[in-house]
Amino acid sequence: MYLHRYRLAVAERENFDVFASFVADSHVDNRHDRIAVSEEAGHLHCHGLLAQPPEVLASFAFAVIRTADRASAWLPEHLWCLLPGGGVNALKAAPRGSVKTAPAQPTRDRFRPVARFRDRVAIVTGAGAPGGIGAAVARGLVAEGGRVVLGATSERVHQRVAELGDSAVGVIADLTVDGAADSLVRAALDRWGRVDVLVNNAGMTSVSSGWDADDDVAEMSLAEWDAALARNLTTAFLMCRSVVPLMTAAGYGRIVSIGSTTGTVNAMPGQSTYTAAKAGLVGLSRALALEVVGDGVTVNVVAPGYIATDSQLQFEAAAAAAGPIGRSGTPAEIAACVLFLAHESASFVTGTVVVADGGHGLPETWPRP
Repeated sequence: MYLHRYRLAVAERENFDVFASFVADSHVDNRHDRIAVSEEAGHLHCHGLLAQPPEVLASFAFAVIRTADRASAWLPEHLWCLLPGGGVNALKAAPRGSVKTAPAQPTRDRFRPVARFRDRVAIVTGAGAPGGIGAAVARGLVAEGGRVVLGATSERVHQRVAELGDSAVGVIADLTVDGAADSLVRAALDRWGRVDVLVNNAGMTSVSSGWDADDDVAEMSLAEWDAALARNLTTAFLMCRSVVPLMTAAGYGRIVSIGSTTGTVNAMPGQSTYTAAKAGLVGLSRALALEVVGDGVTVNVVAPGYIATDSQLQFEAAAAAAGPIGRSGTPAEIAACVLFLAHESASFVTGTVVVADGGHGLPETWPRP
């Protein structure tokens, strides 16, 4: 992934909170640089390395100074300034980070803000946590012109909607209950008249029902088993069942489910419910992919490894730090995988699993001998 060095400022106060969250999700913590964010006179100022293209950031910022694409953390030779409406001024880097405006005025179309999901409507479940994958996906979709229906089990979903503005609506629903999925679909149809994308992110834990049981198989009750599978697998089944008729009738659809490396490439003792559910999610997605392959609908799974979400446990963060890449992933990095699969350009990718774990599952031993 290419990283970019930015200096940004956000003029509109109502965009401040959502942009601050976006920056937090996009931060790449490495050995060279840390993102710095400050508020001055109602403006958000930040600088550092971000793993997001400047066109996305330009949706929020009135000025985005972007360096030339490069993976290095060193200062580049050229900077670009993106202004509202696609206006672009060429800038050159000056000594000690000062910037001088160049007289040239490139064409306005050169760095037009990206709107890959313009007129597309998505449903994102499990989107209540501010630092979760669901919220990061929603922010990415809206930043690229999409409209979203957010589902969660608590009132905090309305906080996420407030951050995203008129491009989002929220629905409080327990998706383990038959019929609840239809309420999210109705919200999308009532507001925008269509559903193009479904992102199944609900699972693992929720404000209303807590965590999955972590008992060994021999000690687990049937109620604990049923509850965990309902939360992690049945929710996706019910959402898919609700949206598939609309997508096949329209001849277009993208379904992306958030799985896990657990159940896909590995397992954990005491986590049989979660492991079985995430393995089942892959099977569900592959079977459904074949059922709708002729109708313009794709069905895929993103399997994250250790991700620094609000619910990440201490032992997970420690395990990630000890792995090959030396850190946990960010919700924004998983959202980038989801947005690829959710876009119309991924029309030849279906029934597959994208593992995003920073190489954690690759080595037999680590560090290398």
